[in-house]
Amino acid sequence: MKYWWPAASRIGMGMGLGLIAAGILVLSFPPSPPTRQQIESQARALGMVYREEVVAWAPEPAATRPEPAKEEAAGGPREVEVYIPPGFTSSQVAELLARQGVVPEAAAFERLLQEKGLTRRLAAGYHRIPVPAEAEEVATILTRSRKSR
Repeated sequence: MKYWWPAASRIGMGMGLGLIAAGILVLSFPPSPPTRQQIESQARALGMVYREEVVAWAPEPAATRPEPAKEEAAGGPREVEVYIPPGFTSSQVAELLARQGVVPEAAAFERLLQEKGLTRRLAAGYHRIPVPAEAEEVATILTRSRKSR
């Protein structure tokens, strides 16, 4: 047993001195902070922009506030075109549909979406909805993928 102890102590001391020397070297050459230009280029690579560069977007007035849905003079049902902007929540969609006369009550329609697990499946874009229509049919139409015009 007396033979391994001197070798082990030299190895341990060598590792300790090596760690101390490495720490001194690292601390003596601290990294320089990034420049403003480097920070900005990294932020832009991640998709960030300045507030002044953002263009405010508003939906088309005709697409967001059409007249309330009414049956045509001929007595038959008609279709209403509804525009759902990207990022609208289920409550915003329900309120929009209630304002346009597609659903009678926003809260009831939102509750239906929650019960069926469709709150995150609403597709943004233009949708043609027959009026009058059942709430389930409206929910099915709004969860189909649509393309913007």
